[in-house]
Amino acid sequence: MKNIVCFPLLSFLALLAVGSSVAQTARLIPDNIYGTRPPDYVTQWTRISVLGLRNRPYRIVWLSPHPFKRSGFEKYIALTPSEYRGVQALTRAYSCLDPPDHAAEMIRPRLLMVTEGSAATSYMRCRVPTEATCEYLTKLVRIPGIRGFAKNESYILDIAEDVDCSISEGPSRN
Repeated sequence: MKNIVCFPLLSFLALLAVGSSVAQTARLIPDNIYGTRPPDYVTQWTRISVLGLRNRPYRIVWLSPHPFKRSGFEKYIALTPSEYRGVQALTRAYSCLDPPDHAAEMIRPRLLMVTEGSAATSYMRCRVPTEATCEYLTKLVRIPGIRGFAKNESYILDIAEDVDCSISEGPSRN
């Protein structure tokens, strides 16, 4: 009979001890890197997100010539079809780290993931090599002729800050 009384008490004390140590450690938000999938009518999109543990939500940026709503930490930048092709060309100019290595992403947080989706190919994920991340984001905000970035550049700058990149002032877009 003593064991029946002692076991719940010991279980409660163990949970209390674990809860106390967890409360003292930094709380980490689950890694939401995918956001909300675009509606089916959106046939082309690019998603830029940050991999790794975080203590606050990181912005997820969606680029597409097809408008769709985003809310919260997900932001949408509207592009014309030709502007979107410029983003695709830039993204495809970088070699990806494949396959994704989730263990390395936890050890080395704040890696950049670029995901491209289309009606024809579903989607392709690319982890931009760490040494190329800042260069990629800098070139992205400076693609000539992209009007959508002029008013939404802050979204890309937020991601740059999340991955510890400083995008310095440079030549402006055409």
